Amino acid sequence: MLVDRRTRFHNLMKSISKLRDQKSKLLPAIILFLFIPISQSYAQEIKTIGNAQITVVSKAHADKFSHIIVLGPGDRLEPISTLNSELLRKISGKSKFHGLTPDQVALGMMLEPQQWQHVPVFKIKNKELRRILNISTNYACFTDFSK
Repeated sequence: MLVDRRTRFHNLMKSISKLRDQKSKLLPAIILFLFIPISQSYAQEIKTIGNAQITVVSKAHADKFSHIIVLGPGDRLEPISTLNSELLRKISGKSKFHGLTPDQVALGMMLEPQQWQHVPVFKIKNKELRRILNISTNYACFTDFSK
């Protein structure tokens, strides 16, 4: 044995091994939780954006979601709210979207993708690309890219 059982290093190795075992047991449950449709109890209202009607996730529900810790760029642990706000700014050029927080937008997209595919959320600056996509505004939706 390379490490004596009475040393702190050995105890740390045992602790890390236990954490890895716990993590591997929790991962399938977390993944399953993220993909199981949640009942409409999270919804407070219906909002019309462009030609699409979306179910708005309540701010309280989105706030609870925002505290989940994820692995961000550079292998840094960060709250998912950071990732959501960076993503929303990247695709829409805004820090909020029609009065919705980045967490409400991200959670709404995950829970109701069939509604959000018709929401014009992608900012398109290039006039030629807008012409190719056949859109008259500066924003395109998911379905505009598949026509």
